[in-house]
Amino acid sequence: MAVTKELLQMDLYALLDIEQTATDKEVKKAYRQKALSYHPDKNPDNPRAAELFPQLSRALEVLTDATARATYDKVRKARKHAAERTQKLNDRRKRVRLELEARERQAQAQRSEDAEGSRNSRTLEQEIHEPRSPIALQAGLQSKTVSQKQKNNRKKQSTINGAPGCVNLQQ
Repeated sequence: MAVTKELLQMDLYALLDIEQTATDKEVKKAYRQKALSYHPDKNPDNPRAAELFPQLSRALEVLTDATARATYDKVRKARKHAAERTQKLNDRRKRVRLELEARERQAQAQRSEDAEGSRNSRTLEQEIHEPRSPIALQAGLQSKTVSQKQKNNRKKQSTINGAPGCVNLQQ
């Protein structure tokens, strides 16, 4: 009997509820028990019975034929190893992805710290040159008016005294 792709996709041991190490006698016994519960003539109400009974018959044929069973076991074992390998790769990929995301978060935090530091220094410079609070603005205006008054006083003094830069000693 040839093992078809459809049979290779199913778990025949689980279908019959037996271990992989079961003997031919145990396989036949499990088949008889399952056949009673899934025979379409015995269970006309169960639509799944008509579907499962042919699968049970094919499982019995494969598991009682030594070469077909060996082929099935070989393919099943290879599929199991491939699944384990895929799982290990998935674990490795997951670990690499998590490490990459952690490095990206760290780099993003570093960039935001750098940007915040430059923003803070820029803000400090702006505050020095451009006072924002009303008190600071008023103090800045007062200092400007005081310096303006001082300049005006100097101009008056220079025009009173004569030529600019000359000092009148007669006062």
